[in-house]
Amino acid sequence: MTFAPLSQVAPPTIAAFALAAEKEASLHYKAAAFIYKQVLDIDGEHKECLTSCIRLLLKVGRNKEALELADRAAALYHDDFSQLYLHALCLRDCGRVEDALDELDHAAQVGSQTLDKAFNEDSLKVCKAQTLAQCGGPYAHAASLLISEVLQNNPNHEGALLEYVLIVLQRGLAADATRILLRLLVNNHGNARVRDLFGKCLRQEGMVDLVCSEVGETATATSALAFLAAIARDHGAVNESLILFRRAAESAPGVPTHALAYMHALEILQKYSQILAVAVALLQRTKVKIASLARETIIEILSGLPEQHAPLVWAEADGWQGVPANSAPNEAHPVRASSNTMSAASGQPANQVEYTPAQLDLLAILFTCIKVLYVGGAVGRTYQLIQAVEPARLASAKPLHTTMIRNEAAYHGCVLQLLQAHPPPSPLTASFQQAIYLCGDSHCLPGGWQRLHVQGREVVVVPNLVTGCKIWHLREKGSFYPKTAWANTIASLPDGAWVIFMFGEIDCREGLLLAVDKLKYADIQEAMGVLADIYMEVLTRTVRERDLRIFVHPVPPVLNETRHIVTPFNDLMRERVNSAEPKCSRLRWLDVADEYLCENRAKLNPRLNFDGTHMSPVFLEYINVALQQLTRAQAGE
Repeated sequence: MTFAPLSQVAPPTIAAFALAAEKEASLHYKAAAFIYKQVLDIDGEHKECLTSCIRLLLKVGRNKEALELADRAAALYHDDFSQLYLHALCLRDCGRVEDALDELDHAAQVGSQTLDKAFNEDSLKVCKAQTLAQCGGPYAHAASLLISEVLQNNPNHEGALLEYVLIVLQRGLAADATRILLRLLVNNHGNARVRDLFGKCLRQEGMVDLVCSEVGETATATSALAFLAAIARDHGAVNESLILFRRAAESAPGVPTHALAYMHALEILQKYSQILAVAVALLQRTKVKIASLARETIIEILSGLPEQHAPLVWAEADGWQGVPANSAPNEAHPVRASSNTMSAASGQPANQVEYTPAQLDLLAILFTCIKVLYVGGAVGRTYQLIQAVEPARLASAKPLHTTMIRNEAAYHGCVLQLLQAHPPPSPLTASFQQAIYLCGDSHCLPGGWQRLHVQGREVVVVPNLVTGCKIWHLREKGSFYPKTAWANTIASLPDGAWVIFMFGEIDCREGLLLAVDKLKYADIQEAMGVLADIYMEVLTRTVRERDLRIFVHPVPPVLNETRHIVTPFNDLMRERVNSAEPKCSRLRWLDVADEYLCENRAKLNPRLNFDGTHMSPVFLEYINVALQQLTRAQAGE
């Protein structure tokens, strides 16, 4: 049977196939797969569409669906090496290893006979070795022999080198594996498998020193260390990444970029005192200037806090006494430049500055210090540093949330507005028995250092920020650094503490929709169910392992665009937590979600309007009522 070339296929099919390929290139896998299948409904023998759809389904882990199409393609094009090879991959990924090996042999025979341009003997051997390795035992030895053959023929074959890394790791040769991975990262740093293995290797004893030795002291050493540190941080080797970030910063003293990266890494482990020390050292050494920054004043603000950080210890040392009487916290800005430097028409500095990347990084360092001081309990110093930085912020020709430091600027903006509109009462001093900990992503900031009244006593709300943390990050197989930050936060909580967990907003804003769009789940309901499973496993395990009383806060329903996801997810979590209550007496749901909404759950309660992203600290009023109801119910009142 002969088939018309693609150019002669009906134009609607050509257009649809092109649209599917475009969707796939844009990572809209669900739409791409839907269109591919529509094309195949019209022309079930469309080779290019079969190939693209099979590859996509394999990529997203829908192996059985991929095999169904691969069976068809292999039967239709039994003399096509690429189709047979793809069929073997599907068989292997569906666990039919022996069938996969037979099909690989068949593909090799067809490829050599037809001289197919896609046929590469070395790559096929690597695939066969991967398949054999899944069987273990003597098959693993056969896989090693195949990899050795390929590397003898082509020492730079990336696929074979990656398999060799796995082999030497199994034999305990982490140094050899690390050296190979360094080579692979140079040429293929986007390969997730290479990056994961690098993080795994770096956690082995002595590997950080080996990496530093391999990098050497060349002109590019600083950038190389920072690059490798970022990969290590993102793939489970946070402690090791700190060493690499530190060495990068020390090798380029005074360079804001490397100091900023090191500070953010220190945040993961809540090393707040060290963060301030890095900032002070940078300010003392850097040649990067911003005219409106009073550097000595800023260094003084950042100095003098106890080296051993603990939020309530910093709060006592800082001595916050509230907003000074002569300031106007409800104004647009807490401090302004002198009148002779201001534009009368705009209220902005007359001389606007187009900041360089280095100057932006310097501002980002100061914004990070503002976040750390606020979360750490030094609210007085936070206020002072905002005042010191404000002239430089106002002088920017571009809004800073549109620049490369938008994340740091966003945290600064949130804290600034909180101190303007809702400054914490003073003093902040309290023992941990008079504190309740609000643990979450940036949505925990508005509640920080405010007051609640629980069981007849006033308690201070201590923010425990886990920057950028999704529930998804906390899954068992997760290795992204927010999981480490979360673990450190939990470890820092005192025994017997009351803790409010406030996670899930980032998942609902981007994670769930993206997962469905990438075909990980059939629909949003399935995705929510998996996310709820992860959250409940984390919550119940934490209750078992720690003497904590945990209250689960609903996802804040602030954004109009995601409320249709947030609301049903909160309903699901309320059901799950309440169902777990008989077995987990120290786990409770804070039933405040409906209080945050109005107009039949369609809009945010206007009392909670704040900055368009977070809720006003007024939300604590509703939490206070819910906590009182829970404690009365537990007491049997």
